[in-house]
Amino acid sequence: MGAYNPSRGKNIQQMKAAYENEPSPPKPKPRKRDSAMLRDANSVEKTELDSGTDDDSQLSIREVQLLSGNGALRKKFKLLTKHEKDIKCFQITHYAALEYIAENKKKAFEIIKEQRQNLKKLNYLEQNTLANIKDIQLY
Repeated sequence: MGAYNPSRGKNIQQMKAAYENEPSPPKPKPRKRDSAMLRDANSVEKTELDSGTDDDSQLSIREVQLLSGNGALRKKFKLLTKHEKDIKCFQITHYAALEYIAENKKKAFEIIKEQRQNLKKLNYLEQNTLANIKDIQLY
């Protein structure tokens, strides 16, 4: 048949070397549910509540921890707050109060988000209706 000719066919070694030297594209990070909630809450904070121009007025997600007497972690949850550090509680009453606040804040921001979407739809309908009225009045 003939002698082996390296110029014929595919050079697998060369292809492997090119593939290994090729930089891999950066993988997109999956959006976390908490970061989406934080983004929505901060946009609500900026538009509706007008909390001022202070940088420290930004909401952030902090971890609230309930610790036992010896310092071991018993429970934890995430709280949307303006506090600058994670919160550690040793009494269940403090922890329960913060947990209640976190649940109600989350519900309130969900309601605001839903109402904002409704408002956008209503504004869109209003603009189209007014445009149609102008078109009809021109004839």
